[in-house]
Amino acid sequence: MVFLLLLFCFTVVPIVELYLLIQAGSMFGTLNTLAIVLFTGVFGAYFSKLEGRNILMQLQRQMKQSVLPADTMLSGAMVFVGGILLITPGFLTVFFGLSLVFPWTRAIYLSALKVKIARMIEKGTIRVYNANQAGPGFGRDPFGADPFRDEPRDVTPRGPADVIDISTRQKRDGESESPN
Repeated sequence: MVFLLLLFCFTVVPIVELYLLIQAGSMFGTLNTLAIVLFTGVFGAYFSKLEGRNILMQLQRQMKQSVLPADTMLSGAMVFVGGILLITPGFLTVFFGLSLVFPWTRAIYLSALKVKIARMIEKGTIRVYNANQAGPGFGRDPFGADPFRDEPRDVTPRGPADVIDISTRQKRDGESESPN
């Protein structure tokens, strides 16, 4: 599936874009077509920068309020992809890029993406881990304690295996560096 998607993106889309650019060049003239492509690239970069800043401020506001910013992060990813598509010359990429950058059309994509992600979670294609539910070595103390609890934990060594004895002394002129 990924191979077919990449094949489509890197072969079919450029061929269609090239065809549309040639057709627009024959209808509007070469210079007018180049002007349209340049204008959409500059406009797209500017508008995606504005939307990116808005999303960043919204993300910071949600983090300060201790709200999970899942939708905002997905929107940020969509604006990023849309910005890349907007600076790519061509009419299809500009159209799709603008639809990802504009908030009212991005909301449609966002709802569809959330449904797709929910289905993938249900099927087990995507696994979601919580730091409190993670296995050893991921979000947990190596000694088995929960780093997210408020009460202090006892770190007293239980036996000789838990103690690391390091002896050091200063090196005097002419002595070797080994402590023995």
